[in-house]
Amino acid sequence: MDEDLKTGVTFYGMHRNRQPYDKNKDGFSEITELNNTTFGTKAFFKPSDVNKITVDFSTVQEFRRGGDQFNKSPHFTAITEQLETNSLIGGLTYDHYLADYKQKISVYASGQKTTRKSFYGGLGESPTAVDSLRAANSYGNTDDASFVTGTQYTNNFEDDVFTAGIEFNYNNTNDQIPGYQRIIDQKTKGLGTYAQYEWKPLAAFKALIGMRYDHVFVDGQYHLQDVERSSKKNFGSWNPRLTILYDINNSIQFRGGYARGFRAPQAFNEDMHVTSIGGKQVFVLIGENLKTEYSNAYTGSLNFNKNFGTTQTSLLVEGFYTQLNNPFTTILTSESNDIMIEEMRNGTDAHVFGTNLELNIAPSGVFTFQAGGNHSTVTVSISTIDCRS
Repeated sequence: MDEDLKTGVTFYGMHRNRQPYDKNKDGFSEITELNNTTFGTKAFFKPSDVNKITVDFSTVQEFRRGGDQFNKSPHFTAITEQLETNSLIGGLTYDHYLADYKQKISVYASGQKTTRKSFYGGLGESPTAVDSLRAANSYGNTDDASFVTGTQYTNNFEDDVFTAGIEFNYNNTNDQIPGYQRIIDQKTKGLGTYAQYEWKPLAAFKALIGMRYDHVFVDGQYHLQDVERSSKKNFGSWNPRLTILYDINNSIQFRGGYARGFRAPQAFNEDMHVTSIGGKQVFVLIGENLKTEYSNAYTGSLNFNKNFGTTQTSLLVEGFYTQLNNPFTTILTSESNDIMIEEMRNGTDAHVFGTNLELNIAPSGVFTFQAGGNHSTVTVSISTIDCRS
């Protein structure tokens, strides 16, 4: 870094090597084998006092494997899940401050390229010739590229902050398991605009209110054996958010919030994972005429802080409630000697709610006692039908 702080660069790296762990000695790992190497750099340059350019780059190489018989190739084991992932990530950001330094305009772009080799399968406990063929079919390849660019404007007032921006993102995923004739070829494009205002009318009260609109276009081709599906649709969603913070007195603080989220119908990363049940491979196939999944999340908490002499105490009581509309769920629709097919469909409703308690007591600068507990409940209502064939 220069003495005038106008240029600087940072390098970082990590290597991790973890052997598989079999706690109950049954021959199958409870903790996967892991080999990870990460390297990256981040540099900045200030051509003037009001301009700054930041560049970052990183690369990740990771190998994960779980199952049994780690000295053999995956298709010679009873069961194996293995992933070999290589990722390149890069980004560029330009920040410009206006003359008063209270306003800032940022323009950014970043991209990621990931390739993955996978294996989900194995021979089972008593393999036959059919099992050997099925195991050899369980190799797959994934090629994923994503890009995001946008601009953001920030204005800092005396006590308030206004932020607004626009963002475009693109993702192209091609996932194949040739042995099972499974292909996911999906492209998504999204354009989002947002604005939020941090408002502090009183010393004891602070609020943040924001709104974001997202427009997503999904263009996908989904093939599994003799089943073909396609999607070429547009989805739009308004997503508000609100957070308030109120100091009831010097010891008690209340925090509450609401946020809305959504997921457009598409194949997600977890849908590309293949599981095994009873020696059969389980695949997820995207359904037809899917609706957008929405979530409404509410949170509230009370934080109590009080000193009793030299003893510091803190008690947090919080609750949360999340409602899901049209939640994505998977339903078993067909089963054969080799595979089981689960189809992604919309459920009717789902609710998640619970409470959390945390207590901290520090009688001195040497000792600190912490205790806590939580309780949560999930309720799901699904109107889909299991129609095996």
